[in-house]
Amino acid sequence: MASGRKKRRGYAIIENVGEGTFGQVYRARDEKTGEVVALKRVRIGNIQNGISLSLFREIKALQHIKSLHVIKLHKYFAQ
Repeated sequence: MASGRKKRRGYAIIENVGEGTFGQVYRARDEKTGEVVALKRVRIGNIQNGISLSLFREIKALQHIKSLHVIKLHKYFAQ
């Protein structure tokens, strides 16, 4: 891996894919498996009990969606 590339909890950032209302999406590589994944870094908005309501809804939806057009949610974590 080239020096200067950022790492986030066991993932090496490859590139910035895009940015939206809630945060940034990166293409990254899992350093253990080598799998290329999407990482979403979310901006924290209205907090209720430690997690924003919109983020909670997105996580719950991604846990249930099974589609070729939606990236599978493997895990989530807070910094």
